[in-house]
Amino acid sequence: MRQGLLFSIILLIVTFAPVKAENLKYKIIDLGTLGGYYSRAVAINNSGQVVGSSHVMPSTRGGIQHAFLWKEGVMYDLGTFEGGYESQATDINDKGIIVGYSDGQIKRGCVWTNKDIQYLGLDSSNDLYINNNNRITCRIRNSSDDAAILYDLDTSHSEIFAQSRFTLIGGINDHNIVVGAIYAETFSYKDQQLHFLSDIESHNYPLGINNQNTVIGFIDQAIQPFSFLYRGPEKIEYIKRGKWNFLFGLNDNDQAVGGYFNQEYDIELAFLYEKGRFIELNALLAPEDMWILTRAYDINNDGQIVGIGWVYLEEYDWFEQHGFLLTQNFAPIANAGEDIIVYASSNGFAQVQLDGTDSHDRCGDALTYFWYNDANELIATGAEPNVLFGIGEYEVTLIVNDGIEDSQPDSCVITVVDPFEALAGDIIELVQHKGIANSLLAKLDAARKKLEDGNKNNDGAAAGSLRAFIHAVNAQRGKKISEDDADSLITVAEQIIDML
Repeated sequence: MRQGLLFSIILLIVTFAPVKAENLKYKIIDLGTLGGYYSRAVAINNSGQVVGSSHVMPSTRGGIQHAFLWKEGVMYDLGTFEGGYESQATDINDKGIIVGYSDGQIKRGCVWTNKDIQYLGLDSSNDLYINNNNRITCRIRNSSDDAAILYDLDTSHSEIFAQSRFTLIGGINDHNIVVGAIYAETFSYKDQQLHFLSDIESHNYPLGINNQNTVIGFIDQAIQPFSFLYRGPEKIEYIKRGKWNFLFGLNDNDQAVGGYFNQEYDIELAFLYEKGRFIELNALLAPEDMWILTRAYDINNDGQIVGIGWVYLEEYDWFEQHGFLLTQNFAPIANAGEDIIVYASSNGFAQVQLDGTDSHDRCGDALTYFWYNDANELIATGAEPNVLFGIGEYEVTLIVNDGIEDSQPDSCVITVVDPFEALAGDIIELVQHKGIANSLLAKLDAARKKLEDGNKNNDGAAAGSLRAFIHAVNAQRGKKISEDDADSLITVAEQIIDML
């Protein structure tokens, strides 16, 4: 890496660090390589599967590239077609079908299904795109002209719908609308009808279309090429930022991504454009990530962004260009569990196990747990901590963190009850015969006095009084005390005995 570029990267990391602390909403994944020093990610589907190309062996002067598929943390080498030495993947649909080309003596248009390569019969193929209807569009080049092709993967039917020496293909959406350009004028094509978008400034080229029929592209001005979003004749936005800029990818939410040239640092930088806002992607990373994102190529409907950037590899103490996946971080969800009612032990306290295990993170990140009392004081950490509470009612609040941001708080109520008072209240409520109720209350009071006299030797006597209480309840079961009420009274008495 040349010294000037290295200096720019380090300076940019330092420059963006102060603003990142307020914007920790994204996390970055290094897609790695197939063995070389370089990779780039150019397309992502709505399942988060990524395609692109990577060097397959270390080389300081370029190197052989193979198409790759990245999914669930693994980069797969898609290989080449017979006789080819290089390959590149250019697009992937939501079914996981990949298009691109394999390079030998000529570029051969290819499709990968379940990582198996198939030749499409299209030679000298460029600009390959596929939609969710398995329609493929591309440009093929021969000695005299470029031809725009629409190919049905299911039927193998193909048609040439435009032919010119200066033809470019920009994409296809799920309405089977293709966008491209002939002699620097953008067109849309569907059902054998080709329509030019003449309202856009001259010398325009499209680079994508979404399912809202929004078109992105660029105006090719020699001094300052700049991007556009086209939503109709009266709805055109032009983006003029940096020495030049390009939009390369667009999702169905009209979020677009690309790269612009920053003259101050003499480097291309990736950006996101949405609702008229120009957003520096590098400002959305955590300071410790040690990345400079130079170009974003695509964005899916979940806002996941792929592209290429410089990443610092600590084990080698240098920077390499790698493909990246930038995922918008979603705040985790805290769940403090159900309200809890427990009985205090003889010392007037109860040890309560809190339960935050139903908290979750949409991105699958590990969580840390912070429990607070109603005075907003930290009382515990961990998913299932044990906390000591005295007799009373307490609101406990849980906040979880995914390493990037906090959740909204969630609370539960912990109620610690004096078991003797609770049982006395149950007797008064459930036993209608006053004589029997007074007799049971007397046995309960005797047990409590023996327990609270400070003499540990009397704990056994307290348990004996409680067993006498249980015997008396059973004697009235089905008579003066119903079966259910008898079970309720005995359950509490047995719990008190267990705590002795």
